[in-house]
Amino acid sequence: MARISEITKRIALGCLPLAALLMLTPKPQASGQFDIFTAVIGTVNGMGGSITQFNQDTAEIQTLQKEVLFPVQDFNNIQSNATSVVNAYRGWMNSVFGLNLASAQTTSGQALERQMLSGFTNTNPSAQMGSLFTNAYGPLPTPAQATQIHVQAIDAGDASAQASMQMSVMADAAAASTVQVANSIESQALTTSPGSAPQLEAQALASEISSMAIEHKLLAVQLRSEAARLAYNGAQFKQAATNSGNAVQGVFGGAK
Repeated sequence: MARISEITKRIALGCLPLAALLMLTPKPQASGQFDIFTAVIGTVNGMGGSITQFNQDTAEIQTLQKEVLFPVQDFNNIQSNATSVVNAYRGWMNSVFGLNLASAQTTSGQALERQMLSGFTNTNPSAQMGSLFTNAYGPLPTPAQATQIHVQAIDAGDASAQASMQMSVMADAAAASTVQVANSIESQALTTSPGSAPQLEAQALASEISSMAIEHKLLAVQLRSEAARLAYNGAQFKQAATNSGNAVQGVFGGAK
């Protein structure tokens, strides 16, 4: 009996490691749960790595923008210097454009001069001279006062002069408007971001083309005025030749 009891004890002691191994071995369901946790932890770690890489890329892009595409410090220095330059000369330029050029002394001359200089302060002036020109330079002579050729020549000369005066008024107004546009573009350039530079450049080019068109119109007016002057001189020579011919005819005709 004691022998059997001893054998039983030994068998029981031998089974203890096996029982412990069976207890510590995970069941299939528990093993699946551990796999899920492992996957979740792996995903979180992967996301963390992606976020870290994203932050690094963002920092590199910001560095590129600040140092190459949009150097903040350099751009601020340029804006500061440009602001100083604008403040130094814009007021002086405005005073130049606003110089009082009036010098006429008579009432009719002053009235005509005011109309001729009205484009400096008014971007939409009335360029009609009308009676102002007549009061300053006198009306056309009547047929009793001058020959037909003289009346026609004087009329053409007056018309050319008035056209030039009218165009000068409109040119002054256009110049004043162009200066306003230039000041606006200049002010925008002092505060704009680099990405807006092409738009400002396009505005400046459009303004430049407009100024060139006005300049060409003024050149055309100048050419017409010169042509009218030459024609007027030609009319004088023609009339002088006619008068000389008539005088000669009168002298020799009377001698007969």
